[in-house]
Amino acid sequence: MKKVYWIVFLFSLIFGFFFTKELWKQINRQTFPKELIEQIDSRELKSKLTSLEKEVLNQFEAIKKREYNLKCDKVVEMIRPLLNSENGVELGSYILGKLLLSEQLSSKNSLFVLNKLRVLKMRRQNFLESIRYCLEYIKLAKYTDSDYDVDRGKMGLSIIISSLNGYEISNQILREIIKENQNYKGSNQVKIVALLNLAENNIRLFNHDESLDSLDEIMERSKQEAEIYINSLMIIVDSLYSYNYVYLNDKEKAKYHLIRAEEFLSKRQTSYFIDEHLYYAVAESLYNLYFELESFSEEKTIEILELVENKTDFGFLYYSYEVLFEYYKKISDFEKYEDLKRKYDKKMAKINEINYTMLSLYMIESLESGISNREYKQLVNRVVRMSLYIIGLILGIVFSIRKVSGLQEISTKDSLTKIGNRKLFDSTLIKISDKNFYMLLFDIDNFKKINDTYGHNFGDSVLRKIGYLLQIKEQQYKLNTYRIGGEEFAILFLGECCSREKCLNISEEIRKDIENLIWIRDIKVTISGGLSYRCNKVYEESDKLLYEAKRSGKNKISNNFLDNIGE
Repeated sequence: MKKVYWIVFLFSLIFGFFFTKELWKQINRQTFPKELIEQIDSRELKSKLTSLEKEVLNQFEAIKKREYNLKCDKVVEMIRPLLNSENGVELGSYILGKLLLSEQLSSKNSLFVLNKLRVLKMRRQNFLESIRYCLEYIKLAKYTDSDYDVDRGKMGLSIIISSLNGYEISNQILREIIKENQNYKGSNQVKIVALLNLAENNIRLFNHDESLDSLDEIMERSKQEAEIYINSLMIIVDSLYSYNYVYLNDKEKAKYHLIRAEEFLSKRQTSYFIDEHLYYAVAESLYNLYFELESFSEEKTIEILELVENKTDFGFLYYSYEVLFEYYKKISDFEKYEDLKRKYDKKMAKINEINYTMLSLYMIESLESGISNREYKQLVNRVVRMSLYIIGLILGIVFSIRKVSGLQEISTKDSLTKIGNRKLFDSTLIKISDKNFYMLLFDIDNFKKINDTYGHNFGDSVLRKIGYLLQIKEQQYKLNTYRIGGEEFAILFLGECCSREKCLNISEEIRKDIENLIWIRDIKVTISGGLSYRCNKVYEESDKLLYEAKRSGKNKISNNFLDNIGE
């Protein structure tokens, strides 16, 4: 009989593998809809390429499709020299689109390419396409559960929206990023960049106090970063401080921060931010315009304007035009003012025309996608049917394994509190017997009285709430938490938490958090505990300390660290 079950199991496994693979392909294709990628006619493109552009295209076409994922970084670097060439953006979009449509890229590389496509579209002031790539980037980042990339995508979206003068909406997105309690690597730097953008948006909205608050928070957060990063960051921060104080007509403070920005610019070793020098150049022009007009350089400001004409972030563009408009008014050169106004209007009209055209095409595309909606529904139905079939296969596999092995699942979770149970606690103690660890045993003070007074249902709710709090602490500090009987709980401090100071702080934090819990009854729930370092009879030692805490007044954590010095 066992032989039959093994055959069924192996057959189900093989069959399930091929169906799952097909399902994955279909889902992945939906993650990257082909209509998202701009279809560029390769013949027409090749006919107008310069010699350098043709050389880059030939290098790309020499790469085999199966090598796209491995050589993704190399392909992106090939495109970089073309960004300012005649057909560079179009060729770059064509090559990056090929990479995405190949379905050869990993999720990480797909995110990388999508971000580059977003930036390329912004170079041509194609906001609609850039937003679409940005939204697709966020969608994929959420799909791959990458908080870092989700925040990067939101940041990109906020920059696009602020370029369209949607500063309030942009600020909403940035505040959401700043408020999130994310602990991924580099989260502090992501929040710093969000605060920089928030400060700049608020300057454009004339909310100078809020802008200064954001810059002050950056100063505080920067203390967590390396000096080399701070030197680069402060060029922008002090430049933005100077912007604010210029508009607030505070010459002394504006000058102070301008000098600081210049000092950081001179000692910068590595650039962590794009266009740091431009922030300083604009700050200098603004300061001279309002406070030292004789030092103002029209030529330098025009150079900045020409330099930022095709920048992805329009902040510098608006600043440059604004400074020159103000300068021509100050010197009463209305001829130059009108010439600049015509240039500005022409620039804005071109940007609006591009985006109006793209919006029209997007509406047409939306109508066409509505016509093909039935085909999409058929695909969804196939995916749902396939999913149900696979679920059936999985259940069959589980049943076969249970039949063959004769094993029953052993639960290691306490059913009431959803943390580890006594069985898991005992088995973990055996596994870590030769390792360093600390143990905290605690129970709920006067729990029998709570049960007798308010009933067992309320008593269970107390246990559940404490269990939920321990689950949060378990995730926050990577603890091992258990309910080992009745109202008694245990915590094992291992790995990163295995230090005297951390154990004391976390134990005391848990005690205070439980004491501060709010209940539907007018009561206060407290705990008493014993904290001990690993020894021959660590459980007995912790238990003894627990009862010492009880005898000495309750609502406290006793420890034996004076007796056990070694760690």
